Amino acid sequence: MTGQYNIPNSEDAIINSTIPANLTEVFSSATSDDGSTLSSAFDVQFRTWDVIRDVDYKQVDAGRPYSGGSYRTLESLILNNKTQAVEGLVVDTVRGGIGLRNHTIPIGLPYGGRWTEDLLWIGPVTTCVDTNLTFHFTHGDRDYNFTRIALVDNGGFSDLPREYPYPGVWNDTQNPDLQARAYKGAWISNALSAVFLNVTYPGNEGPQNTSKGREFSLGVDSFRAYKPALNRIELSPIDGGYLDLALGPNNFTGMNLSTTTQAKLGITSENFTYNQLICPGYGGGDDPNGTHMMIACGYFYGAPQRQDGVESLIFEPYKDWTQHLYVCATGIQASIKTVGFSINGSSSLSNVQIVSLDDKHYPDNGSKPLWAVEQTNLNISQINPFWGLVDDRYETAEGLATLRAEKFWLPAIYSSATILSSIDSIASNSAFGSALNDLYLHAATGSAYSQLADYSGLYNMALSRLWGNLSTSPTTASRIINLIYTDIISTAVVGTKSAIRHSSARAGPRTPNTLVQVTEYTRQIQYNWLYAIPAAVTVAATVLALLFVLVMTIISRFSISYMRQLLNQTSTGRIVTNILYPELSHPTAPTSKWIDEAGFQRLAFPMVPKGEAVGTMNEIETESPHPSVAPLTFGQAGPGKFH
Repeated sequence: MTGQYNIPNSEDAIINSTIPANLTEVFSSATSDDGSTLSSAFDVQFRTWDVIRDVDYKQVDAGRPYSGGSYRTLESLILNNKTQAVEGLVVDTVRGGIGLRNHTIPIGLPYGGRWTEDLLWIGPVTTCVDTNLTFHFTHGDRDYNFTRIALVDNGGFSDLPREYPYPGVWNDTQNPDLQARAYKGAWISNALSAVFLNVTYPGNEGPQNTSKGREFSLGVDSFRAYKPALNRIELSPIDGGYLDLALGPNNFTGMNLSTTTQAKLGITSENFTYNQLICPGYGGGDDPNGTHMMIACGYFYGAPQRQDGVESLIFEPYKDWTQHLYVCATGIQASIKTVGFSINGSSSLSNVQIVSLDDKHYPDNGSKPLWAVEQTNLNISQINPFWGLVDDRYETAEGLATLRAEKFWLPAIYSSATILSSIDSIASNSAFGSALNDLYLHAATGSAYSQLADYSGLYNMALSRLWGNLSTSPTTASRIINLIYTDIISTAVVGTKSAIRHSSARAGPRTPNTLVQVTEYTRQIQYNWLYAIPAAVTVAATVLALLFVLVMTIISRFSISYMRQLLNQTSTGRIVTNILYPELSHPTAPTSKWIDEAGFQRLAFPMVPKGEAVGTMNEIETESPHPSVAPLTFGQAGPGKFH
């Protein structure tokens, strides 16, 4: 069942929630082939749902029970800053977006493996425009007390063009031009605010009552006055909520009021309400048949920054703060992305890693996917049309609006649709647009009573710090909105399409998908040759040294016996015995023979007292400390004699 209907109040008039066979065939035609990992409109489900029965009126299925989507907050992924696999999805919390996949992994891989799959990808696209208006405020002794709240003209009034921005109405299918939509929303908001603050008035071609840097007090005592809050952002419709506006038209007939006063009193919240139609470019009475894309617009109140440049999450009284005001436009884009998966040897979802995420490339226009939107005679407020990939044979089929393109902007649904209380049973038709409607209404209000998780950062310090860093420019602020939408929709839906296929239609045994090629990991021992550099240097030095020794040996006719003789002749014992007892052993005698012949001789050396001068060899003559040992005398001797 899709959409909202009014039917005659009669017993035989009912709404049948059964989906006609022709629709299931058309919107499954491009994804039902064996081996396809792409999701159709029927491969997306609500993560949680309720059983509903129209007991009172029996208009839906004659009172029989049917399923309807519901929403319950789960674990937030917004701070993970990575692409990861969760139940039924691949979630990107870096850029924003989800891929639809019922996770299955290959088996029989002891060390794991790697593979890629093409997935239907749903991603938010946001553009923000600076209004060039900022809020300057000063706290009193408490964070809810203010001594000053002012709107500052940084060019938002003084540089505002006086011509209404083109185009006046959008009718450009699949070309949303989010920049132009956000700019027009900001222009209308600034123009209405300027009139309300007596900066100008309609038809004024003369000077305006403003200049860059001028402050316009917003008051601190009024119940409806805007009250900034620290450590948080805020999203809201383009409603002039920072002004003390009347809710409805003012009647000042017969009053003697100036032109500027009449102009100010003529600005009410109703004037800003039209901006909620102009920026998206459609209303509930428009045609949903692919001519209007799902667009939502709103204010982005940035996280306040200290004017002295100090980064602080702590309240200090009597400090001056600045807060930016942007206008943003968000659409939802469907595409096909090639996702790379990797697992280790464990078959657990926590071990599934996303290693790559790339747009699918097409060699020519004919290879691009064919998208379609259901055509009906109902308007946006009455139906959420089917959309999705279709087979080429339906490119010119009646009842379909088709487009061959890499990316596809989702069709518009009614602005009152909400993810919090869906009556729809087809998630692909309603969940994505409903979550976008709720984005600017409920996602960042700072209220502890919202059914959505609070994304303002007021109750989450880590989130508050991240928002503070991303609030400094319109470009980075758009990422905040994309991340919030991604977190909401990842809680709301799951994909049911997996890499395991049925042998026939939707019944029968399941068999592996042979078209998904898996690269199996194996265990190998490899050596990093960089670590071999020290060993290589050592080996090279050793070889060079050996070569040098070899060359020197050849050149000098060196021999081991000659080396042994040199060592023997320079031994202290041999030197002494050769001098004192030359008759005991021949100077060239081998070591073993010298030991037998002269090695038994006892030698005594005199001790020289510390500090005494030592003369020359001719002057030294000492006595042996042992009377039985002859003293050694070194001196000049006659030829051939030693004493």
